[in-house]
Amino acid sequence: MRPTQLLTIITLVLWLTGSAAAGSFTPFSATGTIETIDTGDVVPLPVMGLFLVNNRTITGTLTGSISGPYTIVYSSRTPVPIETQSALFGGSLTAGADVLRLLVATQTGLTPVECPEPDGLTCIQAGSRNFVPGLLLAGTWHYAAGGRGQGHLTGWLIPRLSPDGHVVGIIASAIALTGYERR
Repeated sequence: MRPTQLLTIITLVLWLTGSAAAGSFTPFSATGTIETIDTGDVVPLPVMGLFLVNNRTITGTLTGSISGPYTIVYSSRTPVPIETQSALFGGSLTAGADVLRLLVATQTGLTPVECPEPDGLTCIQAGSRNFVPGLLLAGTWHYAAGGRGQGHLTGWLIPRLSPDGHVVGIIASAIALTGYERR
């Protein structure tokens, strides 16, 4: 069983067993963008092409159950391969008085952004349409402050890469948090 699957099952069991005693929960939904990423503290590991992300910060804007600017500070729990940027990350999202704990897996894949001419690198044909590759995000969240609740995080981003393959910017993105909350 993958760590994100296990965390999802544990979160669901805790929510189901605690929701009856805690009162009613309401649906939670927030969507937005990832706008910036800093250089953070990223250390090369002795194995060529692997890095440990001690911390990085991204910022963006959300609308919905949480609205306004947010900051995510995160770190990798596993070595990150420079070629795929795929890893398991833990961190916290802060938006005003709300703080959410996150556990998010990233993997390379096709974003929903269409492109005109497939070249096999920056534009990939998938079926009858062409899409820009990027990083896909999937994970879980739960309140650490500001409310009670938990849910899922999904998203994607098209990174701007440095010549040596590090993410140095965000070209396009989307992020969505869904679940239940009680304030």
